[in-house]
Amino acid sequence: MLKDATPQQVAEAIRIVASGGGILSPSLVPKVLAEFQRFAETKAELRKLFSDLTPRERDILRLLAQGKSNKEIAQTLFLSEKTVRNYVSNILRKLEVNSRTEAALLAAKHFRETNQSR
Repeated sequence: MLKDATPQQVAEAIRIVASGGGILSPSLVPKVLAEFQRFAETKAELRKLFSDLTPRERDILRLLAQGKSNKEIAQTLFLSEKTVRNYVSNILRKLEVNSRTEAALLAAKHFRETNQSR
């Protein structure tokens, strides 16, 4: 409800909400829809970025998102540290980020959303 709502509108809104419903001022609908659209576009862009990664890059990114070092990733996946560094460089380029931290945050968000949608 907006602050310029009449007492009758407020009373009706209270009744609707008390019965389990919801109410949204018509003037807010375009803003809410625009926000949903922005969210959907962001999600689609994120999916596109991650679809460009190879399965091995996704494996490395998952471990990176868990805070693992290159050495730990190499040991876990039976790779050399140099190979892991090369993979990390490719991941940063493909995800269009500048650091491991940015990649890890993006990955954590992506993997969390992917797991929630299953």
